Amino acid sequence: MKAVIGAADEVGDGRTGQTGRETATERYEETLSGLRALNLDESSRHNQVLAVSGVEISSRTQQGEGIRRQAPKIQFASNQEARINPDARNCDGRDLRVSYPGQIDNIVCIYTNARDRPVIQQAVEKLKTMAQKMGIQIGTWDIEQRAYISEELFDLMQGLDDEQKATKKRYLLMHFDRKGSKSHAQLKLLERQCSIVTQQITVETAVGLPRKPQIVQSILLKLNCKIGGLNYKAIPDFYILNRRANNKQVMFVGYDVAHPGPQSPEDVARKIPPSSPSTVGFSFNGAPNPEAFIGDFHYQTPKQERVHDEILRQRMKWMLKRFKENRGDLPKVIFIIQNDINEGQYEMAMNMELASLRDACTEEFGKENGKLGYKPKFVLIAVTKKQGKSTHYKALNNDLKLSMDEIQATMAALCFTHQIVSSSVSIPEPVYQANEWAKRGKQVWKAYKDNYTLPHKKEKGDYSDFPIDFEVMTERLSYWNSPLEMYRVNA
Repeated sequence: MKAVIGAADEVGDGRTGQTGRETATERYEETLSGLRALNLDESSRHNQVLAVSGVEISSRTQQGEGIRRQAPKIQFASNQEARINPDARNCDGRDLRVSYPGQIDNIVCIYTNARDRPVIQQAVEKLKTMAQKMGIQIGTWDIEQRAYISEELFDLMQGLDDEQKATKKRYLLMHFDRKGSKSHAQLKLLERQCSIVTQQITVETAVGLPRKPQIVQSILLKLNCKIGGLNYKAIPDFYILNRRANNKQVMFVGYDVAHPGPQSPEDVARKIPPSSPSTVGFSFNGAPNPEAFIGDFHYQTPKQERVHDEILRQRMKWMLKRFKENRGDLPKVIFIIQNDINEGQYEMAMNMELASLRDACTEEFGKENGKLGYKPKFVLIAVTKKQGKSTHYKALNNDLKLSMDEIQATMAALCFTHQIVSSSVSIPEPVYQANEWAKRGKQVWKAYKDNYTLPHKKEKGDYSDFPIDFEVMTERLSYWNSPLEMYRVNA
């Protein structure tokens, strides 16, 4: 065995901001000096430890070849391309209209302190003007005449929901509150309970909106996603999947799990049931627009390594149903993208979780919907992203026989579909958004727990007390089968 240790030929110094050969040389000399001091350089032929291990140290640098994948084109309305900054990897979409405008009939603006009303009026005027320039279809903006305290929010939103049902108009509640008020979780719980899309803006942010157009645009990009719009399209230099399948027949699915903190050893010993669930976030491109991602979350028993089979089956059938409703056909190819699974979990992902997802398509959804021969092709990708490291992709299942170059091109394009920022995200959007859905699930769980009594099962099972019914809580708090299930309300 021969180990080669060397220094890079030309590197940049992040601490000093210097780049070039001089800095690399200095670092190289420091490395050699350290090796000599430890008797580990090439003169250490008589180092018995190295000799026994069969290791030799070389001062020659090790060279490797790397590529920088080209960023996709970012298209706004009328196929107008945004200017790409190749160094920062972001785009400039100023003065461009959104690719597909969302639509909302009325935005109701409320605030918690009457003294903030003049600030809110100026902020709303700026948002209103910018929304028109961006092409977002908003009917009217109404600023309430008085302030609302948190205890009044439920009645207000319930009234908006009643009016929404009676008039068939869609409402959005824009809530202005002071930073640190901790009202966000309650607002999102009420959003689900009353089926009214919400957007919260801090008063501190509102103060600066008249002179900060980029923040105004960022708020409106989020808002457009929440009301069913698409801000831009990411077009790779060659869309790799066109050679394998029609893009409209490809479904991208990401899922991720957020676990609660551990139970105390005393509670475990006493068989006390867990007080919080693990939350599984799902995201997929099942919205009316093929490039838009939506999603949801599901609660399960905490601290389990794998997602429950029944949850995977239920959620896959739900995603297939929504996909078919909006595309008119079932997907022929399904990409499953998972984040932060280690090598020891690969077998579980391939042989257990993927098997459940396949069965949900063929054995259950196909039979239940008269599609007995339905067998989509699956591509299972494990994504690994560590702090300060490049993202790595591992194809655990590849029915399409894609090359790694094709997989990287597809994953890179998905990193540019986040919609609410002008730059790429570090991991593909389906799994990035799945993580955000899991966070939303944890947030509304806490808000519900703080205000209501949690439902419990009728049997204790292996516990010393009746455990919380996580399935009932999923039905109460998740978005599937609700009027908001087709919207990216967590943008």
